[in-house]
Amino acid sequence: MIDNNNNSKNKENEKRVKKIIAKQLGTKPDKINNDDRILNVEGIHFMGKMHDLFIAIGREFDIEIPNEEAKKIKTVNQLLSYIAIHQYE
Repeated sequence: MIDNNNNSKNKENEKRVKKIIAKQLGTKPDKINNDDRILNVEGIHFMGKMHDLFIAIGREFDIEIPNEEAKKIKTVNQLLSYIAIHQYE
């Protein structure tokens, strides 16, 4: 059985994450794909931008992303998975 509530929550999280990434980069959310490598998204190759991105994500979802964990997150999908796991801890 498919959990529509969980699927809906994941879609909402995806929209929120893409909105934050787009805001950080000055682009549009629909230009960001879930399989994109975060470091390859135009404009995010600077470590300062990565730090700012993870701070913004942490604030939006009320989670903390330690530097050790942030270094492991390579794609938008991995970021979404991290949020799904840690959002309600």
